[in-house]
Amino acid sequence: MSVLLLIQVFISPLFAYRYFNNEAHFIMHIPEYMYMSFAIPASIFFTIGLFIPLSKQKVNSSTFDAINTNTDIIIKISLIFIIAGIVSTYLTPYVPPSLAFILYLVKLLKFIGAFLLLFSSFKYKYLWITGVYILFSYEIISGGVFYDLFVWGFFLFMLIENKIKSSFQRKLVIIICGFLIIYFIQSIKGQYRELAWSGTNEKSNTEIFFDVAVNEKKESHYLKDESSFNRFISRLNNGWILSKVMEHTPAKQPYTEGETLKNDLVSVLLPRFLFPDKAITGGKENQRKFKKFTGRRLIGSTTMRIGALSDAYINFGPIGGIIIMFLLGFLFNLILFFIVKINKTITSFILWTPFIFSYAIRMSDIQVILNYTVKSIIFVFIIHFIFFRNNKKSVTKL
Repeated sequence: MSVLLLIQVFISPLFAYRYFNNEAHFIMHIPEYMYMSFAIPASIFFTIGLFIPLSKQKVNSSTFDAINTNTDIIIKISLIFIIAGIVSTYLTPYVPPSLAFILYLVKLLKFIGAFLLLFSSFKYKYLWITGVYILFSYEIISGGVFYDLFVWGFFLFMLIENKIKSSFQRKLVIIICGFLIIYFIQSIKGQYRELAWSGTNEKSNTEIFFDVAVNEKKESHYLKDESSFNRFISRLNNGWILSKVMEHTPAKQPYTEGETLKNDLVSVLLPRFLFPDKAITGGKENQRKFKKFTGRRLIGSTTMRIGALSDAYINFGPIGGIIIMFLLGFLFNLILFFIVKINKTITSFILWTPFIFSYAIRMSDIQVILNYTVKSIIFVFIIHFIFFRNNKKSVTKL
């Protein structure tokens, strides 16, 4: 979370200001000193809140060495998770909107199944894990939104490294290769989406993607092409939205004095069947919020979110916003503390951390982050109650 936040709201904006002289694809709307005076301390205080030590218990290599998923029942549960996650992917178009989020969480179970297998001695575990990620890659390429592929790929890399403990040099080589792959995909993403989403191409989206990738590779100019670097930095740069919010608020739209945050918390904590009129996290409501606090109107079905830092800023201004970011980091710290505490008894519970935080690391709107995090925690405990309550000896520390 801290690294991605640093890349999105500090490093990328710094490139936009200094390297591109604020003439990148997405420009920064306020002077650098004004932007950095909020973005830097807000990011620092979020990180402080996230890293304040709450316990002497720390997550390290021994935490992963203690994971034991070798029992037959855990392996069977892992395979059930993988199959349920894959099947759910193909059921998505046929379920009502009210069940869409639950199905989305079920889809993510395939990764937990893969992670559980990783720490088992199951003979065919790498075949199953490879299958999960190949099918997921196909799904991502077909949809044209690659963020989740990068995130879940990096989660797998982190877990593998905690298991095999390779050298620093090998880790560095893998990270550099991963960066080059991300850079390459970002360089062709715009052209691919234009062809895939036009509706005029007879080829499948996967075929289109590989055609575009092969053509780009043949030309071999993407590493030297400054326009590719411009697009890459602009894609990473969420700071331009924050700069637009800071330009517009409070000059044209006053701070909400906590009203937006209060509504977000109500929306997250109160069930919809009791409060049917509570705020919706997406669609027209998101477009209305974006326009209100940036002054920029989104066209058609375009979705952009102002992000957590902007949310903190529009509620209480710069100083209050920094405090809100600290509290958000501290909240995540508390959740991690309880995950580690539970992991003392259920030694594989640490593997649910990517599941619980997979949306939080995006630093989307606070409502979206909290909504996903709270619901995912509830879902995790329901899954444990269903699958593991009668098999406690299989998952507890030996």
